[in-house]
Amino acid sequence: MKKIFLTGFILLFIFTLYAQSDANSILKELRNKFNSINDLTVDYSQKAGGKVILNGKIIFKKENKYRVENKNQIVGSDGVAAWNYNSTQKKYIITNYDSESNSIYSINYLVYQLPNECL
Repeated sequence: MKKIFLTGFILLFIFTLYAQSDANSILKELRNKFNSINDLTVDYSQKAGGKVILNGKIIFKKENKYRVENKNQIVGSDGVAAWNYNSTQKKYIITNYDSESNSIYSINYLVYQLPNECL
């Protein structure tokens, strides 16, 4: 019984090390690719219950510039101000950019800080 437990523990330990090194190599490759680009555009579809409920586009630029577009809303920042435009109400809300509350849209945060917080 002890041999089975020990063998299982060793296998689990080896697989964990392999998965972590694989994740680190993927992260390193992502960071190298990120350093070679100036912007990134992503088209997305959000689904719930197997049905598409929202389509849109996210445009990232370095230094905390971003734009998120979907059917009725545009959210963006130039790194100084942040804005939210609602096309149904035809209204803008403009605020000072806050790196803490807008970090999910910061490509720098997503590539460099978030992975370290998850490890």
